[in-house]
Amino acid sequence: MPGDRTSTDCIAVVTTIGSRDEARRIGRTLVERGLVACAQIEEIESFYRWDDALQDEREWRLLLKTVAARYDDVEQAIRALHPYELPAIYALPVDRAFAPYAAWVRSGSAALGDAGPDPGRGGQAGDFTTTPQAPEGAMAPVPERGPPTSHAPPDDR
Repeated sequence: MPGDRTSTDCIAVVTTIGSRDEARRIGRTLVERGLVACAQIEEIESFYRWDDALQDEREWRLLLKTVAARYDDVEQAIRALHPYELPAIYALPVDRAFAPYAAWVRSGSAALGDAGPDPGRGGQAGDFTTTPQAPEGAMAPVPERGPPTSHAPPDDR
């Protein structure tokens, strides 16, 4: 429905890291702290110059869904947790999004211990004891899954 899309204050913060375990540790920590609503990890191949030499490395991209007001806190947390000397940390704006989803991102980015009401959160100020929920009337986000293990058609026997 066109009316369900809205301009947002949501951003996607991106960083890269050298191992899946480190990416999982950082992503999980930021979600647990309530700084981001979601952390996605994908394997990538990176070419770059470091110490005057061309590097070709396998890395993991960490995509963190949050709101613009949280950027400084997210960057600070990444810098504290990241093992790289010079980690890539940058944000991409999410200009438009499905309104209930954007509200869920706002809710999940209301850091634990924050005071003050957040109309998009759906809870009371200071109520951070439960996992963020999808706004009333909206479906909860579906967990993202990798590709199917088989492309074979289902067995109809």
